Amino acid sequence: MAPPATASASASAPVSLLFLSLPLSPSSCRGLPAPHTHLPPRRLALAPARLGAALLSSLGDAQEEEEYDDEEEEELVVVGYVSGAHGVRGDVLVSPRTDFPQLRFATPGKRWLRARAAGKQQVKEFELVRGRAHTGKKSWIVTFDGVDSVDEARQIVGSAILVKVGDRPKMEEDEIYSLDLVGMRVIVKDTGKLVGTVGQVFNFGAGDLLQVMVGGTEDTVSQPNSENQGSTPSGEHVWIPFAEDIVPDIDMESREMWITPPKGLLELNARSDKRSKKERRAMVRSASSFSCMLCSMYKAFFRT
Repeated sequence: MAPPATASASASAPVSLLFLSLPLSPSSCRGLPAPHTHLPPRRLALAPARLGAALLSSLGDAQEEEEYDDEEEEELVVVGYVSGAHGVRGDVLVSPRTDFPQLRFATPGKRWLRARAAGKQQVKEFELVRGRAHTGKKSWIVTFDGVDSVDEARQIVGSAILVKVGDRPKMEEDEIYSLDLVGMRVIVKDTGKLVGTVGQVFNFGAGDLLQVMVGGTEDTVSQPNSENQGSTPSGEHVWIPFAEDIVPDIDMESREMWITPPKGLLELNARSDKRSKKERRAMVRSASSFSCMLCSMYKAFFRT
């Protein structure tokens, strides 16, 4: 019988392969980094925007928004936000910010998701597979191609859903997209006094409300060089119901709207934003009731 082979007997033996084939005991790995499978679970309770950006980087093949450029150079507008995960198969809940939720969330096609990572926004293209209204809720259940698990769904929570401006349905002559109102100057028709600039448009179920960021009290249209007209809002704002009797004239070209507010309306609901976070949260929770109150005031002012 041939004697057993030794390491010195064969210089050409595949030592490295033999070494890799040997089972490794914990003691033989002492001083080496622990295998990846033995690492503690990663903490996924990070900021949603950061996780969303990670998933955006791994799914889809679109470029970032700054680099996005097509032949028509169309801009993207927000139509909703991913508010949560739904089920275990990757579906997400969407809070709509559009008057056309059926078109935006139930029609298959391209959408874009925007998230923020390291202070920089990332926009990626996704394919919307299907969607349906969430029964009894003001949200939609949407399925995106490539988002196949609850973990992946959670990673895009907080992302904005965008579409191309050119994909918006054409409006009738007397209709306006609420997004187009943001940034418009608000002027009292009788006096020419500049009230401020539309900051946001809300709808809590009782009609649209304009949140107007208040400018200087002495600004008027006849003062085009006023420093306040181009300045940052002071933090004070007023609520104005977006109704034809109160907002009779809108000039889209000059980005101005002329209002005829009932006497005392602006003074009644003006408030300073110098409140604590707790007070501001309470204001948000009572926003629906506040909307109903303003609409009731509006009806009372014009009751004949």
